[in-house]
Amino acid sequence: MADITEEAAWESVKDSLYLSAYWMNQIVDDWNVIDYFIKLMEKEPTMDKRMATAKIMNDLELIQTALIHIPKIKSKTTTMISLIRKKSQVVSTFWEKHTLELEMVSLDHKLYVRKTQALLEEEALNRSTIKRKQNNSSLVPKSSKKRGVDIQIHQIEYDSITVPGSDVSLATIIKRKAVEFHEKFVLSPDDLTPRQRKIMSAGLSSILDLTDQSFGSQRSIFTAEQWDYINVYFEERLIIKRHALDDDISNTIKIVQNTLRLSNDYECAIEYVDKLKQKYSKSDKLKATAFKIIKHILKTMDNYGHLLHEKKVVRENEYMRLIWSYLLELLFPPKGIVRVVTGESENAYSTESKKEQYPLAKSVHGFKIDIRLVVEVDDEEEIDLAVGECAKRNNDNKAIKDNAKLLRECKDSIDRLINTLKDTNDDVMSYMIQITGSSCALSTMHLAANGLYVAKHRFTFNMPHRFDDLSSLSETLAQLLTMKKEVQSVADKIIKERTKTHTAEVSFNRQKAPMINDRLSWLRSTWYSPPGDQVSTVPIRCFGSPPAPRFIKEASTSTEQPEPQQTGQSTADKYGWVKLDSGEHYNIYTKETLSKHPLDF
Repeated sequence: MADITEEAAWESVKDSLYLSAYWMNQIVDDWNVIDYFIKLMEKEPTMDKRMATAKIMNDLELIQTALIHIPKIKSKTTTMISLIRKKSQVVSTFWEKHTLELEMVSLDHKLYVRKTQALLEEEALNRSTIKRKQNNSSLVPKSSKKRGVDIQIHQIEYDSITVPGSDVSLATIIKRKAVEFHEKFVLSPDDLTPRQRKIMSAGLSSILDLTDQSFGSQRSIFTAEQWDYINVYFEERLIIKRHALDDDISNTIKIVQNTLRLSNDYECAIEYVDKLKQKYSKSDKLKATAFKIIKHILKTMDNYGHLLHEKKVVRENEYMRLIWSYLLELLFPPKGIVRVVTGESENAYSTESKKEQYPLAKSVHGFKIDIRLVVEVDDEEEIDLAVGECAKRNNDNKAIKDNAKLLRECKDSIDRLINTLKDTNDDVMSYMIQITGSSCALSTMHLAANGLYVAKHRFTFNMPHRFDDLSSLSETLAQLLTMKKEVQSVADKIIKERTKTHTAEVSFNRQKAPMINDRLSWLRSTWYSPPGDQVSTVPIRCFGSPPAPRFIKEASTSTEQPEPQQTGQSTADKYGWVKLDSGEHYNIYTKETLSKHPLDF
């Protein structure tokens, strides 16, 4: 059986490569990561590090998959992929220099737009009639006209979501308002109220915040009709299937509630729940988790009642240590693939992104996060699935500040997830957990459109204070288990993706070319507070570029037969045989299907 020729392999992937000419028009020994980035800059001068890295990784993985049977290409692509993943100092230095050039390109473009507009205005004024010239009262001041048209030309987003009564998109509206506030912020940061600063930081980070329905939030940018329309639109778009709580759990809560009401005997109620937990510990782990949480809540009510009364002075870490950390570890046990990280920890991804925004800063630190749900992958690398903040009181200004930070933390989490899952178009979400004393609000973040992230409130609950409060516990458990299932689902996708990548790297068989995640081009930069003596800047990729046309071959032009549906074990053995869902075996080279593997006697 002959291998596919090199020419045929290149032909199979060339239309999917971003810079096909770079790879195909020079010898393999001349391939170089920095050289590729330079060619990319020539094609798209405003390309940032994140998008460029995604494009070269996609090209390398496509090439490695299609031409893995050619030793020189396999070795070269493996070396280049390793160089990128290990964040080589040479690559980092290149991007530090290019970030400064990007800022100059952005500034030059703005100046060009303003200069062009001024010439257009001058020409228009020269053509005006005498009557219009005399009617000065109806004219908009020249400076305002320049600014307004400049915004129209330069500040456009491509989310394609329109709202009633507006001729520009939803993302364009929130970003223009954010840029307007940012101009004031640069001149005098203290002139912005906490809510205005939150509108600025969210908008510059491309976030529509539907978790905050107050009149001083992004809601203030829209009319009542528009805001209602936006909420209804995303209520339908971002629906999550709620976990159906088992009747055994709801009935147990009723039994516990009435037992406590009659006897106030917590030990008796806890013993009852504990026996049910043991009963289901092996047969139904999700149900057992629900009983563990009920037991934890009852013990908190019995032993730590002082934490549940707002008038008591309690330290922030007591809430975290005695209530929330324990609860989260019941949902995500240490032995699972999702791990709970508490205490202020720094997200390395945010730190790297902030360095890109402020390359001249000597000391840069990302967000300090109180709570993180992470999945651990290669070399102890942690990928955030959910982030949270904990405060002891709902002080208005602090709550606004914490929420503004939490939104951007969660947005960075989404960016990292999509970059990790770049070979799939599956939807992913990230959870936000905002804790205030004994209360907890759960929200989700979604990349909902090109250049638009949406934060959506899901559920708020309080730790029960009294017996009567247990009536709402069923809904609380349903929402917590929904979060567990959604977070676990994303973690499974990441593990599967990394396993697939590693399998492709070590396999001697030709693998199927990976899918390109359309959402990579939807990503936008995050705004970070300037470190030290640095001046705040608008993220370079705050507004996107027009979507590029996609040239995809029609399926009807292919002479190949579609491959049968494979099982989860999609990697062929060294002879090209893949086991199908039906139990049959399919050969990727001969296209034949047999009832069993030829070597199974």
